[in-house]
Amino acid sequence: MILKPCHRHCVEIRAALDKRGIGHLVADTAKEANAKMQRKEFEPLFAVAMWLADLCELSGLDALAVSRDGFVCQVCYMRSTCDCGNPNCGSLRCIDGAVEFAYSRARELGLVGRVDLN
Repeated sequence: MILKPCHRHCVEIRAALDKRGIGHLVADTAKEANAKMQRKEFEPLFAVAMWLADLCELSGLDALAVSRDGFVCQVCYMRSTCDCGNPNCGSLRCIDGAVEFAYSRARELGLVGRVDLN
């Protein structure tokens, strides 16, 4: 099973990273992202992916959530497991929480200043 956000949620994640002021830190290609990780440099999308993977693991992600192509979108999965009744709850909670985590890490590393969302 490979955890990977679907296209819709990738777009939403990138928009949230831009809104938080850290979109410019995202690698342009997968090859560049891999090189950043090898050099132990901060990569916002990787931070988001790890946060989402941890959230899915804590909620009990199982093999039944895997799509036909072997991928599972963490955000879609979390939305499908939320019992609050709001169809967008999981999506918003996952993306906002993951991006906030990445933003906080970027701030800790001194890569960005404070970004006021108001």
